[in-house]
Amino acid sequence: MTASPDRNRLSQRLSQRLSQRLSQRLSQRVSLRALRAATRIAALTIIALTIAARSTHGALTGARSSPQLTAGTLTTAFLDSLFSAYRAPNGPGAAVLVALDGQLLVHTGYGSSDLTANAANTTITSRSNFRLASMTKQFTAAATLLLVNDGKLRLDESLTDIWPDFPAYGESITVKQLLHHTSGLRDYEDFVPDSQTRQVSDADALAFMKHTDSVLSPAGATYHYSNTGYALLSEIVATRSGIPFDQFLKQRIFTPLGMSATIAYRQGDPALTNRVYGHSRTGTTWTRTDQSNTSAVLGDGGIYSSIDDLYRWDQALYTDAILPLATRKEAFTSGTTTDRKRTGYGYGWLTDSYRGVPRLYHTGSSIGFRNAIIRIPALKATVIVLTNLNEGEPIKLAERIVDQLLFTTNAAPWTAQPVSSTSSCRSMSAPTPSVAWVGCTGGKVFRTIDGGTTWQVDSVPGAARLDFRGITAFDANTAVVASAGPAEQGQARIYRTTDGAKSWQLTWSDSTTGMFLDGLAFWDAQHGVTFSDPIDHKLVILTTADGGKSWQRSNPANIPPIIDKEAAFAASNTQLTTQGTSNAWIATGGGTEARVFRTTDRGRSWTVAGTGMPGGASAGLFGIAFSDPLNGLAVGGDYNIPRGVTDFAIRTTDGGLTWKPAGDALHRPDGVTQGLALVRGARTPTFVATGGWGTAFTTDFGASWQHGDTLTSWAVSFPAPNAGWVAGPRGRVSKYLRGTP
Repeated sequence: MTASPDRNRLSQRLSQRLSQRLSQRLSQRVSLRALRAATRIAALTIIALTIAARSTHGALTGARSSPQLTAGTLTTAFLDSLFSAYRAPNGPGAAVLVALDGQLLVHTGYGSSDLTANAANTTITSRSNFRLASMTKQFTAAATLLLVNDGKLRLDESLTDIWPDFPAYGESITVKQLLHHTSGLRDYEDFVPDSQTRQVSDADALAFMKHTDSVLSPAGATYHYSNTGYALLSEIVATRSGIPFDQFLKQRIFTPLGMSATIAYRQGDPALTNRVYGHSRTGTTWTRTDQSNTSAVLGDGGIYSSIDDLYRWDQALYTDAILPLATRKEAFTSGTTTDRKRTGYGYGWLTDSYRGVPRLYHTGSSIGFRNAIIRIPALKATVIVLTNLNEGEPIKLAERIVDQLLFTTNAAPWTAQPVSSTSSCRSMSAPTPSVAWVGCTGGKVFRTIDGGTTWQVDSVPGAARLDFRGITAFDANTAVVASAGPAEQGQARIYRTTDGAKSWQLTWSDSTTGMFLDGLAFWDAQHGVTFSDPIDHKLVILTTADGGKSWQRSNPANIPPIIDKEAAFAASNTQLTTQGTSNAWIATGGGTEARVFRTTDRGRSWTVAGTGMPGGASAGLFGIAFSDPLNGLAVGGDYNIPRGVTDFAIRTTDGGLTWKPAGDALHRPDGVTQGLALVRGARTPTFVATGGWGTAFTTDFGASWQHGDTLTSWAVSFPAPNAGWVAGPRGRVSKYLRGTP
């Protein structure tokens, strides 16, 4: 909520910032399995983004090419420096969240939530609950739209339709105009005396409007940022739903999304946990300034939430979990005045372009808090900054993070590849330095046969819903791809091409419930192996002896049973690896311990070994590779925990029978445990790991790592010491330019 003097009202300053450029496109729904398979952590890359140039009520219908966008490295040092003013343990602070392509990259806190003497447990964390102020409006708008979808409200209804006792001027003010800030209503704050100590409510704001017969401007004529409009929307929700506004939010949004700590808060409400208090500077000291006489108005600024809960909300906005796609598109589209001028405000969201990319954002300022959220839906990038002090500009901090995440030139020994696609990619196979194939979402396969000078983006017919998490290429013309699943939805399939992706043959599919292919690998051009998550307590393992033309299931009697909840993470096609003519290993997680399955007879029989490393719902091994039959390396961690804390590497010297940690806590594959590959042809066994924080090389089986500064990558393949490739989110493919360590 923003107001003056205690809440610096958004008005002309915001209005001037609003661009009249066009608009945005929501990315397709992120599957739960994709979240499970992905790692968290850091930065984007070089993205060739196609943005629509024509709009019909916000739906994009035409396209133009935007400049190529170069992403930079988002490091801990950068964030710590950026938030240096918020890091004092005896001062107020901030909570910061960065998410990219469905991955939680950063969620951390700085400073103290409460400077009261003897206050305990005041360190700000990702669970600390801040007053959102005007960032609340996106929830008020969503609640309103839920009632519209329920058939209990229309956007064209007037205030007198809803409240017959409303003054006559309400006949021309619609619900839609309240959402767009074009209602012309007077500011309810002007009716509150500065001397008043009793907090006003949403109902009071409605009463003020019922007792005036004047407006600031005719309905629909101008954009005027209006807290009054959103206070009235909360009352409309209560009136038409029959339950209080705060309870409606809880029942329809917060509880379904697991936002258990988020509430629309009134002073004295005991339900607020992990509370953060607002502060203002007085000379060199800080004073608690947490509530004003308008802080109990809920619809325009009364929600308290944490960055952890807001991440759940952010991810839900890519799905139909709360609102259907058509409704979300309308909400994210700028409103217009009666003379067809764009306002730059949708339903609870400011809309503009940032560096040529469509952006949604909002700020929130109240007596002791200043906050900002930026969302770039086309890149699935989100930055949230919540602070508990009455100074500073979090929107500028958030923009600095966006700049670093998406637009900063990176000088790593990698070069971005000219791939014209925004599909995300989790499998790669480069049989030679000149030839590389990449498996991606949307049934896409990328291919280069000239060392990256040109790239072909192929669509496998009938595979638009598939995610190719496994790929093996043999030359410029021949490759086998495997889509993940689930099979019961027709998404677990294997295709083969022998003519450079001009045509594809479906060579395997299965509709068994639970079938989900996690990886694909070959020993030679004829013999290969793939595997699925367990069915009936056994991994499903398939082999081929004819180059992938046909597949046979290994006898379940020759496969050890899984432990409870054990499976594999289809993270990068490197949780399965082959070596020599008959050895293969499968790395797992999910259960209480990360384990490694092993075969020495081309998949006919298997053994399993524990690693001593923890598993869990989002934890275990993500990549494994061997330099010879005995010596191997594996990497893993917990993809729901940001970099470093849980990342680990383990090695074996007996072919995977036993495993031990590689290196120590100071020498871990920090943030690069998504995938792992052997650098073929290196004089010393060399492995390259990749993940949310770029890439790292090791020449001593994980005892130490040489970190690069590339960007988020998932798939990796190194056919030679001086030739390697990585691929990742939103069509990112990069080529390594110099020799490995």
